[in-house]
Amino acid sequence: QEIGEETGGMDLEVNPLTGPIPVETEDFVGRLLLLQRPDPEPEEWTYKELFRGKLRNVQFRLQGRFKTEPGKEMFIAIQTPREVLLDSIRKKAASLSLNFINKMVQRTGGELNYNVDWKKFPDSDILQPHLTMSLCSLDVLIQTPHGDEPPSLTAPMERVPQAVKKAVSFN
Repeated sequence: QEIGEETGGMDLEVNPLTGPIPVETEDFVGRLLLLQRPDPEPEEWTYKELFRGKLRNVQFRLQGRFKTEPGKEMFIAIQTPREVLLDSIRKKAASLSLNFINKMVQRTGGELNYNVDWKKFPDSDILQPHLTMSLCSLDVLIQTPHGDEPPSLTAPMERVPQAVKKAVSFN
């Protein structure tokens, strides 16, 4: 299910100073963080500790509970809401980067699907640029037992082995 308005999704604040952003849909309630390491990275920065010792420059953190049974396979998707015009060099760079990420995800047993083009079909349907991946493709997937306090979204987290992630039940 999409988070947000009928138009599909919501705008997310990057590096929110107020902490995790509350989200709620008919089937899910929780909080999320979209973090991007600034370049150059300042000495004093709210989320500096979350990137210490890591090569990545972006983190997406989501925490919550399902109000209804979500099923066994879960995916996360990011999609552009409107056409983004990229010159051929930037489009090629995006494709190469996503191809590299795809290979890394596959090495860990995950799944990734992406498209960098805005495609209009004769029937007026549109395929928007997107990235979709199974939740088991994420670095960290933690199931907190009912009644226990989940870890803070703003705490450092270490990679979780694939076997542990695949054993997670979503309710």
